[in-house]
Amino acid sequence: LAVTMTRSKKAIQLYRKHARPVLARIVHRNSCITQARITYEVLTRLGVPASPICTSLVVTAPHLKLSYITGFTDEERDAIHAKCAAWVDKRDPTEPGWRGHVCVLTQSGYLIDTSLDQASSPDRGMLILPDVLIAKIGVEHLMGKSLHLRIDTALEFPLEVSYYPRDDVSFKESEAWQLLPHIEDVVKLIQQGIEREL
Repeated sequence: LAVTMTRSKKAIQLYRKHARPVLARIVHRNSCITQARITYEVLTRLGVPASPICTSLVVTAPHLKLSYITGFTDEERDAIHAKCAAWVDKRDPTEPGWRGHVCVLTQSGYLIDTSLDQASSPDRGMLILPDVLIAKIGVEHLMGKSLHLRIDTALEFPLEVSYYPRDDVSFKESEAWQLLPHIEDVVKLIQQGIEREL
């Protein structure tokens, strides 16, 4: 069991190194669903138990009084808007499409988010460079409670990132999640890179 856990942890740590360069070249940064599917496929094929999770997401640059939000109802959006001088929502409310943010949670308690840079708003001073966020979280968050992080970025000040789990698996019906035949080469490329170092 100790050997398995060590391999699993190492695979998670190596995911950042091998996934980000590939995802940055091939997958659009706003496609959190596709990136989560790739992450899920790679990890499970490496023997790391994991699940995709749907969240509402708030990324805030307090010093700019700027927030990026996605996955909230109109009432929730209004409440967030009232607390922040400036905000950026993922898409126009009248546009069709799935709303929310999908990332991956491993059974060992690692949250993996490969598309946090979709919240980047360089024109407003909030620059988030492409990266893979890997955060070890507590057992309480595995039970569906919200998670709040402070992360360092290219900005002078850290960002506040909040994930609010949602009981919504409708993203699995989306074209972005069903793309497996088209992303198989990407999955294999990342998987093989990790396997070479395990």
